[in-house]
Amino acid sequence: MVFSCAVETSRRDDLLEAAYLAIAEHGVRGLRVEDVAARAGVAVSLVYYHFASRAGLLEATLAFTEGRSSFVGRLEGTDAWTYTPPAYEGLRRAILGELEGSESWRVNCIVWNELTASAIFDADLQEPVHRVNATWVENASTLIGLGRLDGSIRADVDERLEAELITCLVDGVVLRWLSGGMSRERGLELLGAALEDRLTPSDGTAAVVSSTGNVPEHWEPL
Repeated sequence: MVFSCAVETSRRDDLLEAAYLAIAEHGVRGLRVEDVAARAGVAVSLVYYHFASRAGLLEATLAFTEGRSSFVGRLEGTDAWTYTPPAYEGLRRAILGELEGSESWRVNCIVWNELTASAIFDADLQEPVHRVNATWVENASTLIGLGRLDGSIRADVDERLEAELITCLVDGVVLRWLSGGMSRERGLELLGAALEDRLTPSDGTAAVVSSTGNVPEHWEPL
């Protein structure tokens, strides 16, 4: 029974990998269930067994893609998430990491943007996209709040507002980079400048708190 479950999980992961790569090459509109099955070397019926429909496959691929990426998955377990002051540096590392230079990361960004753009026309994708974005904003907001406490982020900022603005900015910069409208270097420059301009303290605005004071020693992202 354990062996059977492991095989089923492996087959499901193989199908998700196949869908992921197919979207990276041809986009969501070009995704055919038959092509995913052929790429994975299985019968079409197995795709429907695991995902019920093309829409179910897309939703699962969205979760698969998010698990390889983002503010949550990529940095979990690092100092940004175990919270070693200053929080601003953890936030900056996470945000600039969205423009990582590796080809595998670029592919992941392509798939993520394809799937999220498809949510405009596919209502089944809207709720999972919203859920992922809400988690991203919530974690950014929490880290900004921790930065306010340790003094690395201005005390007078609105945590939620800044988290939403920054994550929206990341989305726009990444899309412009992927579409050839901006170099990666320029994107990093703009994101870094925005973080510094909006969040770093000026004289008299930071509430300096020691790392052993009101700041938690450990924080797990949502």
